[in-house]
Amino acid sequence: MNQLFKHYKGHYYRVLHIADHAETREKIVIYEQLVDNDYPKGYVWACPLDMFNEQIVYNQKIVHRFELVQDGS
Repeated sequence: MNQLFKHYKGHYYRVLHIADHAETREKIVIYEQLVDNDYPKGYVWACPLDMFNEQIVYNQKIVHRFELVQDGS
């Protein structure tokens, strides 16, 4: 994986893995925080793939929740 994404609020994250939920088989994104903010740099998060890839309304604009910055594949 090793893809770099920018969250719509401006922070950067690196996707580590795409996992399957053990019971539902839903795709889950496992990603690492690359900056200190409310949580320390290196903190690991999990989010459903559909949510990770969705578009949202932010500041009256439609934006991606996470935008690909660098494809490290």
